[in-house]
Amino acid sequence: MLRIRARRAALLVIAALSGVASTVAASTPAFADLPSGVGYSASWDYYTSTSYRYTATLPGIRLTGYGTDSNGTRTTLGTISDIAADSRCGRVVLYGGSTLLADKTVCGNGTSVSYSTASFSGVLSIVFHRIVSGTTTVDHSYTFAVPSSVNDPQLRTVGTGASWTYTDDHSFEFALHRPTVSLTGNGAHQPWQNQRSVLADLEPGAFRCATGRVQSTNLTVTGGDCNGDITFIDDWFFSGWVLLEACDTGSMFTNVENPVPALPRCVSIQVPTPR
Repeated sequence: MLRIRARRAALLVIAALSGVASTVAASTPAFADLPSGVGYSASWDYYTSTSYRYTATLPGIRLTGYGTDSNGTRTTLGTISDIAADSRCGRVVLYGGSTLLADKTVCGNGTSVSYSTASFSGVLSIVFHRIVSGTTTVDHSYTFAVPSSVNDPQLRTVGTGASWTYTDDHSFEFALHRPTVSLTGNGAHQPWQNQRSVLADLEPGAFRCATGRVQSTNLTVTGGDCNGDITFIDDWFFSGWVLLEACDTGSMFTNVENPVPALPRCVSIQVPTPR
């Protein structure tokens, strides 16, 4: 606990100094020209052992979806809504594995379009766009996914999921959870260097070991620990998108009764760069 408090106190000092630097930098073209992340977010989670949900937002566009999961066989339904009078439209494309499930576009403030799918197996991939009305020009876009539970029944545990959201123009928060590991933290664009910081806490469950990874186009930072000990995975020089991953790598008492798993049980999500 003292270790965490000391780190948080240090981060408050860093944040205060960064705020001063950002205020100065805000008047410079390097900061003013950066796209804003306001209105960007995505999440998914299991809210029962057979049901999951997901949400996504872009400026003026909202997606809400739900699904069933029976031992890895899934369905999904959802609604995409245009919620702003801004000459922009929304589009969502969903894939189950490599199979196209739905492709829906909505245009017009206050309008919504719904979809529902047949059964499928594998990863649910969601491609989410905002497009200029009357064109095919995409001005905001990102992709996220609900991983397959076919070979990972623990994924269907209530509370398992991942999320990120921009809290202002250039700062974001994230949380990834499985029953035996979590990765939480925040990040921000550093305008004076045109790169992004990430400050992440990896926490394995009791008597479990875990690893975490933060990766971008130019840098990968990893960490690991066991039995509830928190590991900090931090850096200030990530460029572009940021991939976040947390994995349960097995019992800290590896033996015949608790063998090392053939594959780590992971959860991941990617935070996009606003455009």
